[in-house]
Amino acid sequence: MLSPSAKVFRILLVEDDADHAELVRRGLAGQRTPVELTVCPDAETALEYLRADRGSTLHLVLLDLRLPKMNGLQLLRELKATPGLSAIPCVVLTTSEAEVDVARAQEFQVSRYLVKPADNERFASLMAEVERYWTQSGRPQHVG
Repeated sequence: MLSPSAKVFRILLVEDDADHAELVRRGLAGQRTPVELTVCPDAETALEYLRADRGSTLHLVLLDLRLPKMNGLQLLRELKATPGLSAIPCVVLTTSEAEVDVARAQEFQVSRYLVKPADNERFASLMAEVERYWTQSGRPQHVG
């Protein structure tokens, strides 16, 4: 959610695939609202980043599910159970279309569940939609 006074939309991307992280970066570049994208390659690094009080300046967490060690659902559960971090909207951005993953993400209060398109052009378009939705509407949209 972007307040009217905010000049930069701050996103934390938790993604271990450098190519996917670059696709997200490219998809968010050049949008109406300037985006500051921080990438963490795993859930542990993301938790350290968020616990260092950087979570208070974030507008959105984009989260892959398939991460080394701690997976994305475990991270989502941890974020939603942590005071001070639980209010940050989290969007799952993954290749998994498994119903069990969608259901677990809903259980842990995901704001949106998005499946990564295989096509680079559609991926960029999806990122532009994410930016528009979260900067213009200012409302989390729950999967359901």
